[in-house]
Amino acid sequence: HFDIVCQTPAGQFPRGIYQRMMQSLLRDRFHLTTHNETRELTAYEMVIDKSGPKVHVVDASGGFASSPFQMTGSGRITGTKVTASMLAKVLAEQVHHPVEDATGFEDAFNFMLEWAPDSDPSSNRPSIFTAIREQLGFRLDARKKTVGILVIDNIDRTPTAN
Repeated sequence: HFDIVCQTPAGQFPRGIYQRMMQSLLRDRFHLTTHNETRELTAYEMVIDKSGPKVHVVDASGGFASSPFQMTGSGRITGTKVTASMLAKVLAEQVHHPVEDATGFEDAFNFMLEWAPDSDPSSNRPSIFTAIREQLGFRLDARKKTVGILVIDNIDRTPTAN
């Protein structure tokens, strides 16, 4: 476990600059080497279930909040003024596989999703897949998909000195 404390110059940065700065730090201090590959992996396609969407449609005027999602407990997410593509990205973190929005659902919406987390197998809540279908009216269909991945070739356990 390492804590990295650093300062960045004042001002605005182009999108992605912090990630590139972190990559540079890891290369320089931990001798991180990586390469990209493509692999055939399980991915999910989020589609509208036959029961239809069950989310609360809201007015999207005024734009979207910078943090529209909240994990309000283990196995519980709320979203305020989100899109289906935004939801797909958050669900990917929960199911540990890529999720692609294929709903065609364009409206902004609010929702609350509750499911049995992996850490609580005795929970009486449904699985995340069942919860998505029953509570949101969407469905995750498994597909094999060619996915780009980052492979770590080397990383030192001890960083070089400042």
